[in-house]
Amino acid sequence: MICKIQLFAVGILLALSSSPNVSAKTVLLHENLTLEAQALIPAQVKVSLTMRDGNSFEGLLVSETDTAVVVDVSRGGVKKERTVLKSQLRRWKKASIADVFARKLLSLRLNPRSPNAAQDYAKALRLCNEYLSKAKLHSEGPSIITMRDSLELELKFMKSGSQKGGDESLLPVEAAVARYKAYGDQMRALEQRYSTIERVEYAGNATHKANYEAIKTRQRTVARELPITMRDVIPKLHAKGKYEDAVKSIRAFLNFFAQAVVTDEARQGTDFQSIEFDYIVRMEKDLMEKYVAAGKGKAPLAGKTPPKGMVYVPGGFFLMGGSDASPKDLEFPMHFVYVAPFFIDKYEVSNEDYREFVEYMKKSSDFRIQHPDTPPLKDFSAEGWDAGGLAGPRQPVVGVDWFDAYAYAKWKGKRLPSEAEWEKAARGMDTREFPWGNDPASTQVVNTEGGRGYLRKQMRKQIPAPEKKRFGSGTVKPDAAHTVPTIKAATWDVDVTLPPAAASHENFVWKVKVPSAYGAMHMGGNVAEWVQDYYEEDYYVQSPLKNPVGPEIPTKGKYHMYRGGHYLSRTDAEIKTSWRGVAKDARLINGLMPRKGTPIIGFRCAKSIQLAK
Repeated sequence: MICKIQLFAVGILLALSSSPNVSAKTVLLHENLTLEAQALIPAQVKVSLTMRDGNSFEGLLVSETDTAVVVDVSRGGVKKERTVLKSQLRRWKKASIADVFARKLLSLRLNPRSPNAAQDYAKALRLCNEYLSKAKLHSEGPSIITMRDSLELELKFMKSGSQKGGDESLLPVEAAVARYKAYGDQMRALEQRYSTIERVEYAGNATHKANYEAIKTRQRTVARELPITMRDVIPKLHAKGKYEDAVKSIRAFLNFFAQAVVTDEARQGTDFQSIEFDYIVRMEKDLMEKYVAAGKGKAPLAGKTPPKGMVYVPGGFFLMGGSDASPKDLEFPMHFVYVAPFFIDKYEVSNEDYREFVEYMKKSSDFRIQHPDTPPLKDFSAEGWDAGGLAGPRQPVVGVDWFDAYAYAKWKGKRLPSEAEWEKAARGMDTREFPWGNDPASTQVVNTEGGRGYLRKQMRKQIPAPEKKRFGSGTVKPDAAHTVPTIKAATWDVDVTLPPAAASHENFVWKVKVPSAYGAMHMGGNVAEWVQDYYEEDYYVQSPLKNPVGPEIPTKGKYHMYRGGHYLSRTDAEIKTSWRGVAKDARLINGLMPRKGTPIIGFRCAKSIQLAK
């Protein structure tokens, strides 16, 4: 693509803020230029002469004395010189070498796709630097500064194969996204400097407006070419087994998509909404399938045994977030994440285990295991202990806040799982919608409203009706053996998959378990579970590729995340492995339902694996 070297914003800002008086006269001699610059600029400069009789003409200056000027006015290949006495002139003007130098530079046309593009751009950059060093006070200084910055930006990314941006090696897609972002930064710099420059009706400096539109065009060109680059690059990385490079490329494209659609669409009304997010999701799932088929992410726990009550989750990539999420959803966008191998509790923390911790804290007030932000004189008791039907020893502790969960985990020599770890443990690498697979809760015996409804249906199928009386009248009152019991809305014991009324019924048998991808129980329903991360808007877009743990310091309040739905969940949405809950409401912060104040949040713990060096 042939493109004229345009003006870019950052250089303008630098020039206008730091340049000397640009109206001052600059004298530059041809013989003082490098050979590269002399080759660009003719040795003879153009002169314009106006005679006293009103006639005027132009030519190339051959020589000048105190009394006359000699001008080359050759036409059609016929050499002709004309000597004019200065006394016959009303006025005459000769172009300065600096004027010609600047004009030649700004009219350069370079092809970024030519085989010698890097050399051509480097040469143009050298000429810009020479101009700026030898014509510092010239009026075109700001424009050349901006041109120099543009050339430097292009050269930064103009490499074949693996491209470089700054000191970091970048893949082609990463480099293109970096260019897109760099152009966006330049546009925002101009917007801050020149109010309303982004608007069509901007009536300020025309050059600045032209610069802004040129940068915008360049950014949009990068955006339009990115999907083509993705289409070409990803299959090649697949074929070579370079899964991490493919993941990095998709993550870079995803970041571009989120910025272009969510940020720039709102800011400048671009047309990037035409890019379908489904296209990216399909690409991600295809790569995930190839990753799994290649046997990746299934490393066994060599030479180690999981601690008692915990399950092993292998390290590797998985897809995090909702496949059908839109930019307004917390689960947007679905994205690749790598987590190191770890252990996670098979069961949610029970009341009996948590009571031991509370007794310990009453006796010791151990500040070493408390989070630094823990409120003073903290009461670590669980709200669920005062609620009917939630305080059984093997039921999960419920109605605790994040600080309770943090301290308990540390007391046990563990920690809270990150959001990424929790989701990896729940969904594995097959991108399942629910911990047990893709069938909704209304088709599984799980502790949600829909799951309990399904359990009742299964009990009705198995429990026989009582026999009718053969003589006499009246109805037979069925005994317990022929009655479908009431399944109350309460938590189930952490290590069972049926409530007591169903588990003890003599005419009902149900052996189907619904563990998560790696064997952890009740990751959907029963109680919601605290995770380590703070909440941050758009964190999924900016999160690191490997082992994300949430923002260190959130920009809008220290709200913690929780996962997994609970026994009062009415919809399947919050039972999904990708669902995210944010504890912004005062009651939620204490592990309670906002409307009724019923305890719903508990937790389970995780533990890092110390790998041999």
